[in-house]
Amino acid sequence: ETYYRSIFLAVFNMPPAKYIQLYRVEKAKELLLNSHQSIEEIAVAVGFANASYFCKVFKNLTGTTPSEFAQKCRSLG
Repeated sequence: ETYYRSIFLAVFNMPPAKYIQLYRVEKAKELLLNSHQSIEEIAVAVGFANASYFCKVFKNLTGTTPSEFAQKCRSLG
């Protein structure tokens, strides 16, 4: 595990867990813009255990909540 983590850090310049979070949030953004699923459904679809943790991670990485992100993007067109 330590070897894998060190190789991953060297290649991607971030730990595996952070990479996975970023990937999941990017997929969630796509779903927020292109589907009519609820926040809870999107959270589960991208691999989060619950919507509360999903919203916390999403806001930490993007600076906005999933709902605010969706509203802002839809209003922009």
